[in-house]
Amino acid sequence: MAVTLNERATTMTRADLKQSGLEDDVIDRLERLSEKYPFAEFLDSEAEWQRLVFLKWLRDSGRFDG
Repeated sequence: MAVTLNERATTMTRADLKQSGLEDDVIDRLERLSEKYPFAEFLDSEAEWQRLVFLKWLRDSGRFDG
């Protein structure tokens, strides 16, 4: 599942989701979403994620010292 920056966050396993009554296709979609948004507690939108990726690239390439 997703990586989290919040140590208190609960990680649900596929088995947990299955036991909750979710179908395999729904669980697959949730897993794809969690991969797309690994730090959900800090992510408001796809645009914000792209800005963070760009900022990381600026830092990694030495164009930003922040």
